[in-house]
Amino acid sequence: MPSDDRPALDRRAHLRPDPHLLDDLWTAPTTRVIIVAHGLIPTIAHDDGTRHIPYLTPDQASDLREQAITCYLGADAGLNTHDYIALLLGQEMPTFRAAKAAESPKPPHLLPWPDKVDWLSLGHLSPQLSAIDEAVARAASALAGWHPVATHCPECGSQTEVTDSGWVRTCPQDQGELYPRTDPVVIVRIRDDADRILLAHGAAWVEKRYSLPAGYVEAGETLEEAVIREIAEETAIEVDHVRYLGSQSWPMPRSLMCAFDAHARSTNILVDQVELSDARWFTRAELAAALERGEVRLSVPGAIARRVIDEWLTCESLPPV
Repeated sequence: MPSDDRPALDRRAHLRPDPHLLDDLWTAPTTRVIIVAHGLIPTIAHDDGTRHIPYLTPDQASDLREQAITCYLGADAGLNTHDYIALLLGQEMPTFRAAKAAESPKPPHLLPWPDKVDWLSLGHLSPQLSAIDEAVARAASALAGWHPVATHCPECGSQTEVTDSGWVRTCPQDQGELYPRTDPVVIVRIRDDADRILLAHGAAWVEKRYSLPAGYVEAGETLEEAVIREIAEETAIEVDHVRYLGSQSWPMPRSLMCAFDAHARSTNILVDQVELSDARWFTRAELAAALERGEVRLSVPGAIARRVIDEWLTCESLPPV
């Protein structure tokens, strides 16, 4: 799967322990501030279908700083012309299903912005943003999903304090440190000997939505072992020749999607009726026709599942599995 692995955001993690970092950046004219409110990100749409994040200057965001958790995200990779800070508003668990601010609580007063600002979750945004906006939004969304569940020490129950520029929560009693957590998920493009692809419908999904089978990696398990186990559990299909394709951060709230290609040793499907309610084999012509008729809807553009499906759909010269 073609990709550009050069990061747009230099996270500059070595600067985070500096207790003066955030105060120093708050007075710098090159600092840009992204607001995340209840898990949603402000964006402005353009006529060409793209969007941009309307960053604030520290002066514009000064009234919000006392209400928010402040996090240093990093700088433009290779340029370092702007530093990015996130202000996280709303301490309850974010609602990532909401599509727009009208469906979710709004921040009280973000006066510099026009009415045309839409508040969206990252899942709706990735394909529409520039590389740097997407990277900034991804880091900010991940932290917004983590802070509300790390407010107390799991050892003694004490309320934790935000340290390391928003990337650590420290227990004041035992000095234990909590870090943002990432849960690996395997997502698998399964192909049979006829180069058909297996797409599945999740039991909780909207009607007609199909994507690649996926599942969380269990404790003590390799990614490849998780691929074989998850596919067998959900569809009763045995796979081999597992090949890594790439990954995508999906902080809703904290997943890392690890995409694989795999060969189907068997083709008889028996869905578990728990995680999945349906699964089907498609040729390229069958999937194209189903999409044209509106019988099947794929993952959102920008999601790694959609990218690997589209790669198969448009390219008949993929390496054999």
